Amino acid sequence: MNAIPLTPVQSSQIAAIGHDAGASRLAIRFAGKGAAPGPLYHYDGVSADDFAALAAAPSIGSHFYRHIKPFTERYPYTKVDESAAAPAVLRKLIRADGTQQDLVGPHAIDDVRKLIGADTLDTVRLKDRTTVMLVDDDSYGKGLPVNAEATRLYHEVCVPGTTHEIRGDVVIVPDADYARGA
Repeated sequence: MNAIPLTPVQSSQIAAIGHDAGASRLAIRFAGKGAAPGPLYHYDGVSADDFAALAAAPSIGSHFYRHIKPFTERYPYTKVDESAAAPAVLRKLIRADGTQQDLVGPHAIDDVRKLIGADTLDTVRLKDRTTVMLVDDDSYGKGLPVNAEATRLYHEVCVPGTTHEIRGDVVIVPDADYARGA
């Protein structure tokens, strides 16, 4: 089964969707907990028109739960076993407006700086202790908007009662991307 490219979506239940028109297969990555990705499912029999309707729906989750999930004979599904593949590596851009984009492969520091509009970067080691959040070190001086998701991730590793907010766009990458000697 070939990997289907996924596009992040705004939904509390679904993190990303993708479609293989040739195979009439829908891929759905459900929302996970925290920064961890949720499970990936493939639904067969999903036409290009079905996918277009899902992607254009005002509520992708509601559309999926009304028009696809209940119809298992028309849209048989399988949970994709990702354990046989290389472990998923979390690299993503989290924008202050709440949108998220998966990133592929390690990026040079200069590329990350350009991606989030930063002159200098600061890092925050996240709760799993294997990923870091790269943030604009001058986000307060620039008056950037609060990034609610980045702030939530930051507060998971702070002393209780911390009120500092993360501002602007951020990138999350494995610490190993920039570790010396790696």
